[in-house]
Amino acid sequence: INTPNIPLPWFTHQHDVEVQATANPKLILLFDNGNTRRLTNSSAISRGQVLSINEQALTADIHTNVNFPFYSSGYGTAQMLDNGNFWWQAGAAGGQNGPEPTRSYEYLPSGFSGVTSYAIDFADTSYRSFRLNSASGF
Repeated sequence: INTPNIPLPWFTHQHDVEVQATANPKLILLFDNGNTRRLTNSSAISRGQVLSINEQALTADIHTNVNFPFYSSGYGTAQMLDNGNFWWQAGAAGGQNGPEPTRSYEYLPSGFSGVTSYAIDFADTSYRSFRLNSASGF
């Protein structure tokens, strides 16, 4: 299993698991809140992850792992966009201390470097978001 120098590579308390069944190899996207990692490490952060699945070999490799600069105790979105980029939303960035900001990011499919293409923050929590194409092609 490919876990390229990622401490505690596997997700916990994940949100919005999406399967890209037509991708080759098959991909699973998710927002990893990381609550279990947070119990043993108070500085643990949330992540966006994409797993590459080989059903014949019964293996799952980490295809993309994006470390966010915050922890989100709940909620989240994972979406593969038509342009091949990934969209992740943290619905409660900062923990569980009342209204927390929602942070949403579009990342280029660049493996582990986490290159941001677009970002937007909102002042309150949000359970889910969807990145849509505009009619003008943006």
